[in-house]
Amino acid sequence: MAAESQTRLFHRFPFVLVDRPREVKPGGASSLRLLSIDDALHEGMAADGLARADADVAGSTFAQSLLLEAMAQAAALFAEEEGRRTSGMLVGFRSVTFGRPPRTGDRLEIETRYVQRFGDIVRVAGRVTESGETLAEGEILLSLGDAPKE
Repeated sequence: MAAESQTRLFHRFPFVLVDRPREVKPGGASSLRLLSIDDALHEGMAADGLARADADVAGSTFAQSLLLEAMAQAAALFAEEEGRRTSGMLVGFRSVTFGRPPRTGDRLEIETRYVQRFGDIVRVAGRVTESGETLAEGEILLSLGDAPKE
């Protein structure tokens, strides 16, 4: 992942779901993610998306719920441009639809755009595609408040 975006996300390996930002601008971002055969986030997933200890790695899929998190991470690249926050969290979603689960070798394109903001809560429209096929689409809510003091 590009060094600039690595410092802007709140997550670290293996939970970073954005490999390469394509475009980051106020109000929107698009990013890429290549699902590799050794991706730690789909270990134990079988072709039907159910967790199994003896899953065939070649037929494995990426959990669809992680597509929402990928949208949230792409959105975090643009959502709080006015001032850097120390924390961010996916707190909700609505009108989300899923296509087929992503598979090893897929090149995911993650697109997000700003919809509305209310205080620290940001509503974002997002879509994840692979070769033009929509894998997930909907709205997510992000909380971009500061981390609690210890």
